[in-house]
Amino acid sequence: MKAIACPQCGALIKTVSLKDNFAHCDYCEAKILLPNDKKLLIEIPDEEGAKKDDKPQLTPYEQQQENYRKAKERASMYDAPYTYPQAEKNFASFVPFLIVFGGIILFTFIGANSKSCLSRPLAEKDEKKAFKPINSPKIDYTVPTPLPQINYQVKVQWQGKNDMERFENPQIDYSKLPSLDENELKKTVFKNRAVQVRITIDTNGEVSKAEAVSGHPVLKEAAVNAARKTVFNPRQKPTNRTLTYYFHLTGDN
Repeated sequence: MKAIACPQCGALIKTVSLKDNFAHCDYCEAKILLPNDKKLLIEIPDEEGAKKDDKPQLTPYEQQQENYRKAKERASMYDAPYTYPQAEKNFASFVPFLIVFGGIILFTFIGANSKSCLSRPLAEKDEKKAFKPINSPKIDYTVPTPLPQINYQVKVQWQGKNDMERFENPQIDYSKLPSLDENELKKTVFKNRAVQVRITIDTNGEVSKAEAVSGHPVLKEAAVNAARKTVFNPRQKPTNRTLTYYFHLTGDN
């Protein structure tokens, strides 16, 4: 490669061809007329060395094949580390340890199962005996008999205008009755069939307070629970009222 110094700025112009009559300075952008005597030009070595010219130029197809060969060689180098000499050496030193360790595990396994292997038919018989199905005892669960019920009717009365929206029917707790015989109940619980309950109705028409005044305790409890669930029409101020519940057994006059 030929070069020449720029007479205007002194920069070295490396890209000078012997076929051209002019050279261009990339630094000061000057156009220089080359001398007729080409021997005055400076000879500079190639950056990549003189050996570059000695290498034969490859065709595009040959360059592609060469690149493919290098890529394949590099991939086999990094994908198979056991092919390295050092890896082969380390693996070769590790093989005896694997053989010894595997032999110990195999010997221990055979020794632990030698008894079961020799007596396998007997063990199968024992397993059949051990897993023989056993009939579980039959358990009879007793179903509690429901308490017999009594048939009764309830009517309610009170003084004042008819402003009740929803009436709750009293429900008697049969477990608290002394007897379920109607003749005995007529003489005890239903002897005084009227139960009076004093209630307080709020502005929303709901019963905020209920208290039994007279009657049997069993009937009192049923009447108070029913009175608390009764709903009246809304009003401007709370109102007190007395409800009278009349309990009648079926067939009672």
